[in-house]
Amino acid sequence: EFFSIKVLGAGGLGDGQAFLAGLEYAIKNRYQIVNLSLGTTKPQFFAPLHDLLDRAYQAGCVVVAAANNLPQPSFPSVFSSSLISVSKSEEANPFNFGFRYGEVIELTAPGVNIRTAWLGEGYRNLTGNSFACPHIVGIIALLLEANPELTPFQVKSALYAIAKENQIHETEMEK
Repeated sequence: EFFSIKVLGAGGLGDGQAFLAGLEYAIKNRYQIVNLSLGTTKPQFFAPLHDLLDRAYQAGCVVVAAANNLPQPSFPSVFSSSLISVSKSEEANPFNFGFRYGEVIELTAPGVNIRTAWLGEGYRNLTGNSFACPHIVGIIALLLEANPELTPFQVKSALYAIAKENQIHETEMEK
């Protein structure tokens, strides 16, 4: 099953408290995987996001977060110990994703010209780290469907094992 928790308003803008409340809701309701194709650079949310992500990890919830599209760190994608952080690559095959050994942003996935449903307009082709995250979430869903007992640590380890190490195209994050 898939669920959506709305934490952004008009124009894709959001409130940090709504972001925290949405994540807390997912943890309390024992969601197995959470896709965070959003983040914040506001330091006042560092500690509460960090605490929520630790709770999610301990509860067995696999959290996947998009890196900031701008060359600056954002939360929660920099908390690599309790989640899986993702940036975009130019790869077209959704099952070909890269592993960045020793980097804060750990995985890359297709995120360039991704065909996306768009409210009131049918579809658009969009680019960004937020569009790479769902590819990793889909792969995690397949892993957990075959092995539902996997912990977040084991899921991350499995992704590392099957990713193409260092086979990564330059991303906007690195420019």
